[in-house]
Amino acid sequence: MTEDLRAVTLDRLAVNVKKSERHQNVPFNPGFIRGKSLRPPLAKLIFDGGGQGGGVRLRLYLYITLIATGRPYDIKKPPVPKAWAERLALPPRTGARRINDALAWLEDNELIKLTPNRGGPT
Repeated sequence: MTEDLRAVTLDRLAVNVKKSERHQNVPFNPGFIRGKSLRPPLAKLIFDGGGQGGGVRLRLYLYITLIATGRPYDIKKPPVPKAWAERLALPPRTGARRINDALAWLEDNELIKLTPNRGGPT
């Protein structure tokens, strides 16, 4: 990762943490980590599918959870895939595609719900 990309990533993360107004950690249901099935959601998120493991999916899911702070946990103006890629310090050439793949996986596995947004990202 280049120093410029790292600096942009850390700056954007700091802005989003401040905007979230969280004063403590991001709460997760214990079932997310220790589900009733053999593969709880966290394990599926990291290990199921994808040639590069679940690192992008995990980081994207955690970031979405950070900024979706209040009921109905909706992100009114979601970033475009290129902006998500910058936030996660993904390479500009492949980052947007990897974000789109991760978003589709998260929705297919019922961790997020994507809704069409006229003229903007889902």
